[in-house]
Amino acid sequence: MRYRILGPLTIEAAGVPLRIRSGRVSALLATLLLEANRTVPTERLIEAVWDWHAPPTARAQLTIVVSQLRRLLVRAGAPPTAVVTETAGYRLAASADEIDSLLFEQRVGEAERAAAAGAFPDAATKLRAALDLWRGPALAGLDGQLVQNAVTLLNERRAAVQFRRIELDFTLGRHESLVTELLGLVPTDPFNERLHTDLIIALYRSGRVTHALDVFGEFRRRLADGFGIEPGPRLATLHRQILNRDPVLDPPRWTAAPTAPEPAGRNEPDRPGRRPGGPPGHRRAGGLPGRLALIHI
Repeated sequence: MRYRILGPLTIEAAGVPLRIRSGRVSALLATLLLEANRTVPTERLIEAVWDWHAPPTARAQLTIVVSQLRRLLVRAGAPPTAVVTETAGYRLAASADEIDSLLFEQRVGEAERAAAAGAFPDAATKLRAALDLWRGPALAGLDGQLVQNAVTLLNERRAAVQFRRIELDFTLGRHESLVTELLGLVPTDPFNERLHTDLIIALYRSGRVTHALDVFGEFRRRLADGFGIEPGPRLATLHRQILNRDPVLDPPRWTAAPTAPEPAGRNEPDRPGRRPGGPPGHRRAGGLPGRLALIHI
């Protein structure tokens, strides 16, 4: 079975979503999933289920809601021990493969390790796979201040990972595909300066200079009309750089180091221009075979 919170709350059994009819069961399950494999105190669960309007019998009623959740999960194929009763509260036991938010973080971690090793194309692919787990805003449709606080953090995490993936695509020179993506993202957050900055850079590096300047001018007018403010220093600097065709905006050029250096001859002495263990002019990135080397020009 699968638990999905990166979008509307869903339980899937054999790929088929199950409907959760009770709002209290939904609030309880969402809170347990947000703290998966950790004990959630009873008082916090009461707050999540009743949102500051808990009745005097809330503790007793919570046990009923927990029983309803357990029956629902068993029908979906979970073991009866999926929701564990602890001294201080309750805990939902599940693996990373069963909860999309945990799988998301697992894939992000794999991507960051790939990036640290210089495997930027692989890192970008892994981040894209992580972001593909999202089906919309986290826990869409659920109310309650406690849940909404966690939802805000989840959505901010998604945005941060998305920007990280965009950075990798910039590094890999995928400017034209970024233009298409960013043109779709900007209308969803029309006052987001970073999105506009990335779009302007992508347009400039794709040879669409006048379009880049138009985007800056439109965003500047939107800020002035809506808030009476100017773009921040980073975007203002970018505007000046575009007007001056500053070389700092030129895209990076990549060379890929060979997976294995050619060995020097057994009896051939090292000569100027030849490094031990490699052909003349061979350049290794960080000393790691197969690693991509970024050269700014």
